[in-house]
This record gives sequence, C-alpha cells and structure tokens, in this order.
Amino acid sequence: MDGMIRQYVFDLFSRVKLTPAVDDLAQAVYDRALRRCDTLIARGISRQEAFDTAVNEIGNVSDMVAEARELERFSEIDCRRKKRRFVLTGIIFAAASPLPVMTLGKMKGFEDYATALLLIMLIIGVAFFIAAAAARPKGIDARAVARGEFPSEYINDRPVYRMASGALWILTFAAYVAVGLWTGEWVSTLLIFAVGFCLSKLARAVADFFRAGGGSR
Repeated sequence: MDGMIRQYVFDLFSRVKLTPAVDDLAQAVYDRALRRCDTLIARGISRQEAFDTAVNEIGNVSDMVAEARELERFSEIDCRRKKRRFVLTGIIFAAASPLPVMTLGKMKGFEDYATALLLIMLIIGVAFFIAAAAARPKGIDARAVARGEFPSEYINDRPVYRMASGALWILTFAAYVAVGLWTGEWVSTLLIFAVGFCLSKLARAVADFFRAGGGSR
C-alpha cells in the first residue's frame, strides 16, 4: 500500500517543476494520503477501497503547487526586503555613531556618556549587519497547503511577537540607562544588551514552539 500511494502521488507531481516548496508539498500529500489509507483499513475497509478513497481526497494538485510556489515567492521577496532594511539601518547607526563623541564628548562631565552612546550605536549597527547576513526565506508549511489551508503567519511574524519583541528592547534600553545612571559604569553595563538579545531569541523560540502546536505535530 505504501508503494502504491507513493507512486501515485509522485506521479502527480512528476508533471511539474520541483522546487524545495513543491518537493515538501509532495511529501506532505503522500504522508497525508498514507495516514488516511491506514485509518480506513483499520476501520475494516478493503485495501483497494481505502486506496481509492485516499487518492480521491488529495484534491487539485495544480492548485496546491501554484499556492506553494506563490508562498515561496512571497517569502523570498520578503527576505530580500528585510535584508535591505537591515543593511540600511546598520549603515545609519554605524555612520551616526561618532555624533555623540562630537557633541556630548566636548562637554565636561559627559565624556563617559558620549563613549557609551558611541558603543551602543556601533553594537546596534553591527547587530543589523549580522541580521542581514543571517536572514533566510521562511519555510513553507507544506502540510497546511496540502490540507487546503493557506495561513500567512509563516511568512510574516505574528503581530503579537513583533510587539513583544519591541517592548523587550525598550525595556532593555531603559534598564541600561537606569543601571548606568545608578552605577556610573556605562561600558560594563553594555552586557545588559547581551541579556536582552538572549531573551529576544528565547521569546522567538517559545513563539515558534507554540506556533507549531506545542511540539504535538
């Protein structure tokens, strides 16, 4: 039965040009049809009837392929735009980093503040360059496409996560300013940004975990 379904499904997809998204989609359709067939057989339906029912429920492969390719294209476009935004933002922060030294640095008693701001802006600029280099197109949820569901959240981050991430960085900056004013150690206190970065990544991992159904799939 496994071989029959595999041959049937991949024969359907043999007529279209395979991309990573379409290849994942073919595997998702095969997995779904195989599970459906096994369920029907467990209910006492004959193997041939189970096979016929499972393959008839696959639906229109052309529509699924078109949807997967469209989502893949949107993901790639979104990634290119994100890279450009990150690079531009990194350039702005790096280019503007000497300004605190050129302004506050010339005022008596503000030298440490100027140095701290310069380092902060350089760190932010470098972080955006790293983010641009690390940015990759998001994967397509082939199982959702195979089920006929076309969610958009795997292309764009959920608004709740974006809001939480923004609030976290505001709190991180506020904590840096508060601790710096309290201790006067503006340079060593920059470690707070490393903690904020780790918390941001942890929040993203938790969000992705629950978005995937809490690991149940």
